[in-house]
Amino acid sequence: MARSYFENWMEIFFILIMLLGIVMAVVVRSNIVSYMTITAAGVAAGKIIFERKNKVRFPYILIIIGFIIGYVIGAYDASRQLVLLLFVASSLITYNVLEKGWIYY
Repeated sequence: MARSYFENWMEIFFILIMLLGIVMAVVVRSNIVSYMTITAAGVAAGKIIFERKNKVRFPYILIIIGFIIGYVIGAYDASRQLVLLLFVASSLITYNVLEKGWIYY
């Protein structure tokens, strides 16, 4: 069992984070709060990708994609295109700001 976990941790976290994204999107009913939540998640994703810049990034990117898929699936009232746009834009802006050294963490 433990060996299976260490071999498949990325897939396990993908499913768990996707379910978390669905639950978060369903619980948050207000569109504005939903957009603020996904923007904050994009900022966190940009920071995670920046921290893993010179290391293995694929598992983390896959887990982040799992979250955004789950959030888009669960976002009934919010515009799915706007949710995706806010997530991608906030993560790219955060990554570039951290890379240029404008903000230190």
